[in-house]
Amino acid sequence: MLFRLAPGDPAIYLAGEGASLKEIEAVRTRLGLDRPLFEQYAIYIGDLLRGDLGYSYSYNAPVLRVFFSALPNTLLLTLTAFLISVPLGILGGLIASKKPHSKLDSVVTIGLLAAYSAPPFWLGLIMSLVFGVILHLFPVTGMVTLVGAGGYVQDLIWHMVLPVSVLGLGTAALKFRLMKSSMLEVINKDFVTLAWSKGCDENAVYYKHSFRNALLPVLTMLGLQVRTIFEGSALVEVVFAWPGTGWLMYEAIFSRDYPLLSGGLIVYSLVQILSSLFVDLLYVLVDPRIRYD
Repeated sequence: MLFRLAPGDPAIYLAGEGASLKEIEAVRTRLGLDRPLFEQYAIYIGDLLRGDLGYSYSYNAPVLRVFFSALPNTLLLTLTAFLISVPLGILGGLIASKKPHSKLDSVVTIGLLAAYSAPPFWLGLIMSLVFGVILHLFPVTGMVTLVGAGGYVQDLIWHMVLPVSVLGLGTAALKFRLMKSSMLEVINKDFVTLAWSKGCDENAVYYKHSFRNALLPVLTMLGLQVRTIFEGSALVEVVFAWPGTGWLMYEAIFSRDYPLLSGGLIVYSLVQILSSLFVDLLYVLVDPRIRYD
């Protein structure tokens, strides 16, 4: 409904510049946009129940085919950022919890929280300006520059540095902060005090007794961050002209491609549901006390 309330008409966009009213109406009739809004909604829900996300106006192809053709490019960014930010944030928070409130801890915490607080598109623009335009260290648009097989992987990695850094810094900051605070809370528990009194060494107390218990809140946050990374990826893809699903949705907004917009949001929602389910199942491996009967 929100998409339809936005100004603009996909029939005008598809009919082309200079099209007559009769041609625009013909396009609107072909797309079914001349029907009442609730009838269009009922038809869409019926198709959705059969697994049909509709037909993209602008790409003239099924939404699923269009969306999944761009999904690998998005996953390349999001998974890389996720795999880098998880160990960086968790290990950083674990190490910082051993010496809280030190000068190094304060500097790292302030820097990471500043990166987390900055909007992804703003941080992307600043990094593009500094490292791309001024210093000429990294490319700022697209996936590759080279044509042909030679050096393709290296060129792709070089193009990934800035967008992955923008996505990874913010998410690593939140993991760092949560892991640190969770560890500081757990190490004051009675069972940790008992471990110290039994003569356990420092590594055993921190990594065996404290770490697994402190990890549970972080796992919960990881499931929620999958959605956050996807949302951030959409903005980052627009800034760096990365041809993923975010860039696809961005183009769909301007072309008023209602089926592509709705289908993309549904896929994003399914990703969130599945990631939350995966985290719930992961709880059992981390904490054997948890059971789903």
